[in-house]
Order: sequence, then structure tokens, then C-alpha cells
Amino acid sequence: MSVVGLIAEYNPFHNGHKYHIEKSKEITKSDCCVVVMSGNFTQAR
Repeated sequence: MSVVGLIAEYNPFHNGHKYHIEKSKEITKSDCCVVVMSGNFTQAR
């Protein structure tokens, strides 16, 4: 099993983010994706 890792801010999550994940998996030929995101305390409101 291969995994691609992404560091991102997906807040709010939308179709462009979904495309980013799917394309990353396709390019790297990975089975799944792990996304590392910061918590709410670092995001501007």
C-alpha cells in the first residue's frame, strides 16, 4: 500500500480540494491520502 501525504488548509472543504486530493493520488499512484491540517485556533475568522 502506498500513501501520499499533503499539508493543507481545507477550511471550508470544496470540490477544488477534492480534485487536489484525487489528482495527487493519481500522479503518485497512491492507494490513499493523509492530509495534515492545523486546528481551528490558527485559522482566521
